[in-house]
Amino acid sequence: MLKMVGRSKKMQAVYKTIGQIAEKDVAVLLTGESGTGKELAAKAIYHHSRRKEKPFLAINCAAIPEQLFESELFGYERGAFTGAHQTRIGKIERCDGGTCFLDEIGDMTMALQAKLLRVLQEGEVERLGGRGPIKIDVRIIAATNKDLALAVQNGLFREDLYWRLKVIPIELPPLRKRAEDIPELTEYFVARSGAEYDRPIRHVSEGVLKRFCAYPWPGNIRELENCIRRAILLCTGDIITEEHIESLKGQKEQLPRTLNHEQLMDALREKLQAVLPDILRLSKQSVHANIIEMVEETIILKALEECGNNQVKAAGMLGISRNTLRHRLKRHIEKRNNIDYSAEQTRVEIT
Repeated sequence: MLKMVGRSKKMQAVYKTIGQIAEKDVAVLLTGESGTGKELAAKAIYHHSRRKEKPFLAINCAAIPEQLFESELFGYERGAFTGAHQTRIGKIERCDGGTCFLDEIGDMTMALQAKLLRVLQEGEVERLGGRGPIKIDVRIIAATNKDLALAVQNGLFREDLYWRLKVIPIELPPLRKRAEDIPELTEYFVARSGAEYDRPIRHVSEGVLKRFCAYPWPGNIRELENCIRRAILLCTGDIITEEHIESLKGQKEQLPRTLNHEQLMDALREKLQAVLPDILRLSKQSVHANIIEMVEETIILKALEECGNNQVKAAGMLGISRNTLRHRLKRHIEKRNNIDYSAEQTRVEIT
C-alpha cells in the first residue's frame, strides 16, 4: 500500500493535523492540485480513526456520469425507474459505520449537493423511489483541486455545504513547493516499483536526482511516480541514468494544459514580475487597473480558445458562471477602444 512520504515543514504540518483530527468524527476537506496525494491523506485519516475496522470507500465524483450519479451514491428502490428490477443500496449507505471519501467534490451538481448536505446535517439518505429517509452513520472526507470558495462566490457550489465540509481543512502542497522531499520520494518509488517489476534497481544517478529536483512536476507526486516506473522498465542495469528519463529533457517550467487556481497564481506572478518594470516605466496612469484589465482579458480569451469558444466550458474552466463570463467579455470588448494600455508591447500574454 502506498504511504505518505516526506519530512518537509509543509508535510510535517499535514501529518500533525491528521494526527490531531483522525479520531474525531468530523468532516474533512482536502485541497490541493491533482496528484498531490489527497486520497492517501484520506486513507491515513481513516487508518488512524475509530472507524478503521469499518468500510472505506473512495468515490471519484468526476468519473461517474451525471445521469447515474444519484442512483450510484444514494441507491434506488425496485421500480424507481425503468430497469430498476431490484433494490440497490447506494455507495454512501454501504459505508454505514465507516468512511466515505468523495474525491473531486467540486464536480458534484447542485441537486446532489443538497442531498449530501442532508447526509452531513441529518445523518440520513433517501434512495430514489424510497418512501422515507434511512438513518446512517458515516464520516465524510471530501477532496478537490478546485477553488471551492470561488465556486461558492460564483454560484457553482452551495455555501452551506462548503462550510459543513470545511470543518477541518487540510491543504496538500504541490511537489514544487516541497522539493526537499524529492530525494526521499525518489528512493521510495524506486524501491517500490523495482520490487513490483522485479528489477534490481538500487538507486538513481546524481544527474537524475538533480534534474528531478529542478523540474517543476506539474503532475506532482503522481507524475514523479510514473516517471520512475517508466525509467525502471527501460533500465537494464541497476542504476537509473539520464538516458532513462528522456521525457524530462529540455522541459522548462510551464503551465499544464488545465489550470487550477494555485498554478495560475504562480504563473501570473512569474510572468508579471518579468514585465512589470516595462509596464511601470511606460504606463502613464491607472497602472493597477490597466494591469488587472490586461490579465483578465488574456485569461478569458485563452480559456475560450482552449474550449473552442464554448462559453459554458470556458466558464467552468475559470470557475465562474456563464453569465459572469459573458458580462466580463462584453466589458472588455467595450473598453478595448476606450482604454489606453500605454503601449501594445506591455500586453501580458499568458501562454
